[in-house]
Amino acid sequence: MNTLDQNEWKNWLHQQMIVKDMILSNDKDEDKTEPSEIIVEIFGLTTYDLGMDRILARKIINSLLLIAEKRVFDVVDSHHEAYFDFIMTVNFKNIEDFLSWGTSIRGCWFDFDNGPFNPIDNLIQTPGEKYPVIRTAEEMHAFLKGADLLLLGK
Repeated sequence: MNTLDQNEWKNWLHQQMIVKDMILSNDKDEDKTEPSEIIVEIFGLTTYDLGMDRILARKIINSLLLIAEKRVFDVVDSHHEAYFDFIMTVNFKNIEDFLSWGTSIRGCWFDFDNGPFNPIDNLIQTPGEKYPVIRTAEEMHAFLKGADLLLLGK
């Protein structure tokens, strides 16, 4: 599968919401899967609490965008909540697996030497379907921007 841009990732994530709703027979508006639910599931978190999903999805995407855009040091001293969110996020097992940080966690970077990141791994999969994977920091940035667009409703 080819590399996806941020809009294609947003559409792919939205499609995963539709697939989940079809399989779970979520046909009422109040039962529909929300973007935050898909985001936290991708990163291996389970809350059974939509309010927490919304908070965690936003914090994860914001923190990972700091890494992708090399802006972590912008928040270390001046934005304590964003720095706390960053430290929390990079220590989640499913996120830690595709990061390296050498001698400083604040200087971490995306590292796919141990294999690609598969966003579908924690979601419902359709047999025979080919799913996009993330192999580079640039691809991860596009994925994160797409997730951000989805969370923002754009």
